[in-house]
Amino acid sequence: MHIERWWPKLKPTTRQYLIEHNGLLVPADARAEIVSVGGRLTSGSSWVTSWPDGYYFPAATTQWIAALTREATVEPGTLA
Repeated sequence: MHIERWWPKLKPTTRQYLIEHNGLLVPADARAEIVSVGGRLTSGSSWVTSWPDGYYFPAATTQWIAALTREATVEPGTLA
């Protein structure tokens, strides 16, 4: 399942943690929650990359999360 589908199902505290730690190791409890809401931890998953020390979000995922953060901080009416 693509990140756009499971991201809104995460607890707000988990989303906030992942935003604040974007690009860092995805902790086991966050991975478990992601899997519980439909994200898959398989070699074909586009939203995660496996390394010997754990799972990380690849560039496309970190950029997607960063874009969410930028959208959330833009004041209404300030976009041209």
